[in-house]
Amino acid sequence: MSNPFSKLLRFSRIEMNLKLIILTGGLTLLLATAVKCWYKCREQKFCDQLRNRTASNFMLKLSSKLSRSLIGKLVNKDTNKHFDFFLTALAGGKFSIYINDPINPRRQVNDSLSDMPVETDMVVNVNPLDVGELVLVEFEDIKINLFTDPFNLTVHRDGKAVIKVNSGQLLTFEEDPGTAIALDFAFPQALRAYGLPEHADNLALKTTTTKGSEPYRLYNIDRYGYEVHSTQALYGSIPVLFGPGVQISAGIFWLNSAQTFVDITNNEDGVDSYFMSESGALEAYILTGPTLRDCVKQYANLTGVAPLPPMFSLGHHQSRYSYMSQQEILDVCNKFDANKFPLDVIWMDIDYTNKKMYFTWDPKSFPNPDSMLNSLNRQGRKAVAIIDPHIKRERGYFVFEECESKGYFVKNPNGTSYRASCWPGLSSWIDFLNPEALTYYSTLISDFTKRKNLHIWNDMNEPSIFEVKEQAMDGNCVHYEGWRHRDVHNQYGFYQTIGTYQGLMERGNNKLRPFILTRSFFCWISKICGSLDWGQCSFMGTSEDFHTYDIDRGPMCSYLDLELTLGALLTTLMKNCFKDGIRLVLGTPFFRAHSDTKTKRREPYLFDNKVQIVIRKALQQRYKHLVYWYTLFWEHYSTGEPVVRSLSYQYPTDINTLDIDNEFLIGNDILVHPITDESSTNVTVYLPGGKLEIWYNIDCFNNTYRGVGLYTFPVTLDTVPVFYRGGSIIPTKQTTRSTSVYMKTDPITLLVFLDKNNNASGNIYDDDQVSFDYLKSKYTYVKFIFKNNTLYNEIINNDASYGQETIINCINIYGMNSTIRQAQIATNRDNGQKQSEQNIFQNMFVRDVALQNNAIVIDKLHLDIRYEFEIKFMENISE
Repeated sequence: MSNPFSKLLRFSRIEMNLKLIILTGGLTLLLATAVKCWYKCREQKFCDQLRNRTASNFMLKLSSKLSRSLIGKLVNKDTNKHFDFFLTALAGGKFSIYINDPINPRRQVNDSLSDMPVETDMVVNVNPLDVGELVLVEFEDIKINLFTDPFNLTVHRDGKAVIKVNSGQLLTFEEDPGTAIALDFAFPQALRAYGLPEHADNLALKTTTTKGSEPYRLYNIDRYGYEVHSTQALYGSIPVLFGPGVQISAGIFWLNSAQTFVDITNNEDGVDSYFMSESGALEAYILTGPTLRDCVKQYANLTGVAPLPPMFSLGHHQSRYSYMSQQEILDVCNKFDANKFPLDVIWMDIDYTNKKMYFTWDPKSFPNPDSMLNSLNRQGRKAVAIIDPHIKRERGYFVFEECESKGYFVKNPNGTSYRASCWPGLSSWIDFLNPEALTYYSTLISDFTKRKNLHIWNDMNEPSIFEVKEQAMDGNCVHYEGWRHRDVHNQYGFYQTIGTYQGLMERGNNKLRPFILTRSFFCWISKICGSLDWGQCSFMGTSEDFHTYDIDRGPMCSYLDLELTLGALLTTLMKNCFKDGIRLVLGTPFFRAHSDTKTKRREPYLFDNKVQIVIRKALQQRYKHLVYWYTLFWEHYSTGEPVVRSLSYQYPTDINTLDIDNEFLIGNDILVHPITDESSTNVTVYLPGGKLEIWYNIDCFNNTYRGVGLYTFPVTLDTVPVFYRGGSIIPTKQTTRSTSVYMKTDPITLLVFLDKNNNASGNIYDDDQVSFDYLKSKYTYVKFIFKNNTLYNEIINNDASYGQETIINCINIYGMNSTIRQAQIATNRDNGQKQSEQNIFQNMFVRDVALQNNAIVIDKLHLDIRYEFEIKFMENISE
């Protein structure tokens, strides 16, 4: 298959992104369906049996010791059944365990690792024991004690046990007729358990092993009206678990695409976990830390980081189920402009199609889509169209005819095309695991989106099936190469998104970064969509469920209770209220306003003037910070660091942060505490970092606070506690325009917030914001440092070059000596190289500074950050 992912597709393996975010005036209500019944562990035979099983009886017989792997046979001593066993050392503090049946091989997950993991050498020593052997494995600074009979192992780092595998003897590899697998992992140093997205629960996972409790379920499902504070499955599944501790953290990546349940037990001496999957091979990656940051990066190294999203994707998106005509779409955009609300993207739900047949346009309401898209393009805007995986079974519909005749649909066990009900009525589902069907689908995408400002929303792709108990496809359905749907379920939407990505890339000759939003997701989805090798660029969406205050007030909540939204956001990255959620516009990676056709219209210009002022202020705040967001996404691509972080991620030694998920950090430097109760008149905020850390209130930079714990702040409709960290330099653009496109060349204002030592630093990244030229080092990436009353910049990568200037016009410094009166500015525009100390001031001029609201301000600078400069602040020129 000739496509940009041919290399990646040969091997197995966030709304980070996340539609899990805020809606400005948006409310998502899917009232067409009632709350469904959902399967619990005890209703699933495999889970019920595994959860109530006795200890297993496995022994490992080693057959060879290679330089980078242990190979052997894992023997069930009760049945004498032999399974292939591999333990492989991987670079960067990771190793893998792989178990499969050599006679009837189980499905190994394909395409969900970013590439072949890099192996590393290990040293193996075997010490005979009275029963079995003790195998000592060492690589890097990791030591593994592996006991062969009964089989179990303990991983040590820095002299401490960081993770134990099969210490509870719960390893299971079912033999016919069952196909379930299970394994237990213990984190003796962990104080909490994080991970297992996606669930409507808190960041710190609860104990699920008490009487009546349910394990966390990973099973992509259309979960309208789901419960909060729940272990129930939702729309996406990423089977990674972290055990954070103050000194040592570790993690497990359980690579399996079948339905999976995970039990968590929080103990005084660590955290125990038990993974149970319905089918598949057993493939687990052990992440040894030693810090939570290290574990997250180790996971990202396996599954890939996001490439840079196009800038427009970070702006404001407006959606409705549905805008019913192309004229309505243009009218909405014009009213955004007339009322001075920025908007980058307008969305089209299913009603743009001809009778719910995807890749078509309704001939009456969308008679000339090219004209509509051209008009949007002239406004600097993009459009997003929904494409679901169900295909209407209607003769004469070219997609149905082609897929039916060529056998591209998922099959029933008897070989006929699977058919069931969804939005178009009787439908069939494309088998995206079939390479030929995937190529056909990607061609449909490419042809449909030939206008390059049209992008794609993959919805209902869990896949969602109407009129069945869980709205899920029958597990006995058959996919390409004979795999049952139960084997591949959690990857189904993932493969659709691969096809969507390939199609969008082909339409742009691999030059333009596409945008995709997918509701269903699995690990590595970020490589092709979203904010993670958001290829380019897609976001992973959460549900379109809702939680409201009062439907007639205007200010609304959607998705799930905001507190749990934040927990889900933080979990996915390592959600709505209009009145409250609008105050989180700054703090979310992806911002889409969405409403249902049966609700009141929620476009911001429809509210009264008082509310409009609040919305406009919040949107302007977001747009001012787009360059900061864009820089963070570049740094994620470069380093694997999450864009949005929990406090415990950034302050791992502060035990008080472990359970905080009602506030979060954007990068290192902006702390956000959303309001989750509409009646709140004040809120208690935890500021971390200790007495030496300074936090500046975004509403009044003169108000500073030390990072010593809890503070109470008053809140109103248009305020939310947001703080800049002392020691940070934040790039902003103070002029907000109708779209991010028209802000591209606007000058930057640097906000400098000094720490206790009067120092600060921060970065700016810039490129063309739309293409893949950044992969050819066509960008500008600059570090700014304030020290000894001097601000200067350093080019981070001198081999990179971007042909367009990036201008700083104004600098505001907070926390500085108010007696400063002048600035001596030296530039080195001629050659772009740092001049020697003796002639650094060759190109020099002196400017007066202003004192505005206790800030030192210097403007009208027109400094191009591609060239180094220094600005020395002083009381008078005689200094």
